[in-house]
Amino acid sequence: MGVVALMLFAREHLREGLAILAGTLVAIEAGFRRRLQQLIAGVTIALAIVSAIVILHEFLWEILLLLVLLISGHLLVHNLRQLWRP
Repeated sequence: MGVVALMLFAREHLREGLAILAGTLVAIEAGFRRRLQQLIAGVTIALAIVSAIVILHEFLWEILLLLVLLISGHLLVHNLRQLWRP
């Protein structure tokens, strides 16, 4: 019934509506099987992974630059310590 209602009244939002209907069905099913807590934990982990991938994609060059600066600073300190040793 929900899919038919979406097709009749909200054809321009069909993708979003189907996703909401599927999510609602999964949540109700998990609630009846007493696995709602596992569902919420799984969704949370999936969203955290997606967020980490997006952040890595957006800031890849900045992260690499910071990594190179940290490694070069560590090597500089290590070489200076070896120079100052008697």
